[in-house]
Amino acid sequence: MTHPNNPTLPLIPLLLRRLGSADATAREQRPLINVPASLVVSAVLILLAFSSTRVVAQVVGGTPGSLVPIGFATLLVGFLVLVTRRRPIFQIVGLLLVDNGIALVAFLVTAGVPFLIELGVTLDVLLGVVVLMVLAERLRHEFGDVDLDELQELHD
Repeated sequence: MTHPNNPTLPLIPLLLRRLGSADATAREQRPLINVPASLVVSAVLILLAFSSTRVVAQVVGGTPGSLVPIGFATLLVGFLVLVTRRRPIFQIVGLLLVDNGIALVAFLVTAGVPFLIELGVTLDVLLGVVVLMVLAERLRHEFGDVDLDELQELHD
């Protein structure tokens, strides 16, 4: 589903899908938290988001106020993905979740922003995704497997 006024929105999932399909070993071999545990932690974070933003939702009021917990939950799940996943594609997805969560909460709490600013933010995100994809692809070609634990050698 795309926004009728923003033609760049379908490009981000296509670029991420292309990067994921280019890497035959896209699935993490040694995640910090396995998938079932990630789902449980995500559910707990979502419940935490809804319980902790109840006051903000009442202050904002109406439909925007009822959507604030969803934005905060998106932010928390994005942080979970950033912390628990090592592969660059998952880190990009986590970064996008955090960015979208922050933007959603900001738009809902401030009663929206002009379309021009929304378009500029979307283009910035698209640019960031493209840059991160290029860097991840170059790292994969240079070092083979792109795992953050194995890239610690670069630090030394």
